Amino acid sequence: MTCYISDGYSNVDWIRKCAEALDKNKDVSLIWGIPWSIDRNSHMINARFTEFDYTEQPQREELFYCWMKTGLSAVETNLCVRKEVLLECYPTLKECEKDILDWQEFTFRFNSRGYLALHIPVIANYSHIDHEGKYMMRLKKSGKYKRQLDTYNLNMSNYIKSLVLGSHIHKFIDSHGNILPIKFDRKRVIVDYIKNKIKKNKKYIQPSKYVAYVKKLW
Repeated sequence: MTCYISDGYSNVDWIRKCAEALDKNKDVSLIWGIPWSIDRNSHMINARFTEFDYTEQPQREELFYCWMKTGLSAVETNLCVRKEVLLECYPTLKECEKDILDWQEFTFRFNSRGYLALHIPVIANYSHIDHEGKYMMRLKKSGKYKRQLDTYNLNMSNYIKSLVLGSHIHKFIDSHGNILPIKFDRKRVIVDYIKNKIKKNKKYIQPSKYVAYVKKLW
């Protein structure tokens, strides 16, 4: 389980829900929920990561194709990962001394190696967005975050190109490395790659009624 030091879980049953979902879905290696932002007085502000404003969140291989288009994946503030997958994909302290952000590197390794994630439509955690001394703010001010983001984007770009050119065939796997009976759609990746080249500045995911739905859950 991951939860930042200044944040917290919003749902008392979140850990149980994650465990039950992993027990029920043997092909899935990661569970994630809805993150929400609050102010210093704990007043709800809005859903974080509005790039995920779907009527329904992408699941399993659909989340992979979403990641290919946007560079975004399951949010790190509330996820639950199978131990063997976390140990394989999470960077070491020594690796983190380089220009990589641990969560970004985990996201890249998790998706590129073919693991699947499942979303549960529950407000799982809250995050303070305006507290002083926020780690991400320090990274951005120092310029380190830009270098980390450049590394992540370069890794993604190289991986997508390898799929488009056919030099690498993506396979979906479970937490034990067993290949799942899910066919990789290379044509879809090629089409999306061309579209992104043509419409570089156009957002892939548009706002929807999902935020209103989340507010009702709260």
